[in-house]
Parts: sequence; structure tokens; C-alpha cells
Amino acid sequence: MQEEDTPKGTKAQAEVHIFLEIKELETFLAVVAEQSLNKAAEALFLSQSTVTMRIKSLEEKVGCPLFTRTSRGVQLTEQGRLLVPYAERIRRNVEESYHLLATVNAGSKRLAIGAASAIGSYQLPYILGRYVEAQPDVEILCRNGKSNDIFQMLLDEEVQIGMTGAPIHHAALECHALKSDPVHLLTAPEHRLAVQGRAELFDLEAEPFISFAGNSPFWKRIDGELVQYGVRVRRQIEMDSIEGIKRIVMQGIGVTLLPASTVREEVAKQQLVQIPMPIFLERPTYLLHRKQVLEEYEERFLRTCVDFFASL
Repeated sequence: MQEEDTPKGTKAQAEVHIFLEIKELETFLAVVAEQSLNKAAEALFLSQSTVTMRIKSLEEKVGCPLFTRTSRGVQLTEQGRLLVPYAERIRRNVEESYHLLATVNAGSKRLAIGAASAIGSYQLPYILGRYVEAQPDVEILCRNGKSNDIFQMLLDEEVQIGMTGAPIHHAALECHALKSDPVHLLTAPEHRLAVQGRAELFDLEAEPFISFAGNSPFWKRIDGELVQYGVRVRRQIEMDSIEGIKRIVMQGIGVTLLPASTVREEVAKQQLVQIPMPIFLERPTYLLHRKQVLEEYEERFLRTCVDFFASL
């Protein structure tokens, strides 16, 4: 009995199709970056006809135009704009998979960490300083994002460890609470509360706040705790950058509430003043990983995180 042929081609043909589709996405992203078929062709060292053919093939597969031609080049259609983040993610995953296989083949250890932006900027560098001393043979990749981004990275196995400011509960994940980071009331040195040396609850309501947006997980938690104490603050300026918030407050404009680890340097230099107040606020940190047996170097990173937060 003869073995039946695989429908629509062999396994080798399928692999070729996958390779070509990845190349089409790479070409699509090059056209997005250059806003020109000709410039994209130059950047990719391809002929313009090849670039045009790949874009046409991709448009046929998705069933809609991705670009419109203009006098200056090309512009994304609405469908094209929707495709961009997915194409970037596919390219990143392909690059990381190649890199991962290369490091495995070389016998090296690789640790990918996804961290919420504030944690990645202000706490993770100190943790990595300790970790690398004990584990210098590990190659480390750090990615920042929001809690939902970290959650998806873990599920997609793009990272092995996640660090967030909010708990994430999922059947595939382990979530460990670390010691919380105290949240301090901060002002410029010449501010009236700095001169006064202390803030009462009514002072918080009287001062304009420079803060994160009201829908940020950090501010939702802090605002909720303040409301429990009967305090409703007035947000004058909302920003999504801790550095931006600090710089505004240092000019003597308003006050803010920020985790201690994010203002350590400014307080030490007396650019910002920590104001005692009658309530204690804190920002929790959570450590996440998939429910599976961890490698020794992964477990060492978890222990390093626990030790670091215990020292705060």
C-alpha cells in the first residue's frame, strides 16, 4: 500500500511557506519604518519589485490593503496600523527564539525577566548587581511593560520571571508577594510642608498633587487607601513618568506620593524632602513564574529578589 501524499504539499513546502511569510512581515515593517517602497528595498538590499511583490502577497493573505500611495511615498491604512504591533511581536519572537537556540547550543544560561516599568528602572538594577556577582555565567534579558504585558509574556514563555506591582492569578503561574516598598509624601525643600516638618491629613487635601493617571494600578491603590482615611486629594497634573513627576515637584509645584525606592537619590541629595504623615502607605511587589521546575540559576534569582526586598 502506498503512503498517501500530505495534502497541499510536503512538510518541507510548509516550512518554506512559513519562511516566506516571516520575510513578508519583515518587509512590511521595513516599509512602515521608511514610508517608502524604494527606501525599504534599499534598507533590505532587495529590488523594489521584490518588496512590492512581498507586500502584495501579504495583502492577499490578510484580505485587505495595508498601504495607500501618496505623493511622498506610502501611508498605512487603518488595517495596516492594526497589523504593525502583531508583526513587531512576531519578529521579536523569531529573533528571540533564534537567540535562545544559539545560547542553548553554546551551553550558556539565559534568564529573561519582564518587569513593570518602575520596578525595572529603580529596583531591578540593584537586584541584578547582586545577582550577577553570584551568577556571572548567566546571560540576562530585561523587558519592561505594564502588568498585563508581563502576564502575557509569561504565558507566551517570552520571559521566565515576572515582577509586577499588582498580583496576577492564573492556573499556570506562581505568584509570590515580596516585602512592600514604603510610599512617601514628597515636596521641594522650600515647600511649606518641608518647612513645617510634618503633614496632617487636611494638608493632603489642601495641596495640589502631581501624580500618575487615575487609572494606573499604583494610583488606584493609593487613592483607595486615602479614601479609607477620609482623604480626597486634588490631582493638578497627571503624568505616566516618575522622572517627570519628580522634576515638576522639585520646582516647588505641588506634592506627590512615590515609592521610596524611586526617590532614594533625590532625597539623599536634598532635591526632594520626605514629609512625615500620620498614615502609612506602601506599594507591593509580586514575583511571578510559570508552575514548573526551575533551573538552579532561576531559583537563585528569586532568592536574590527576596533578599533585596527584605533589606528595604
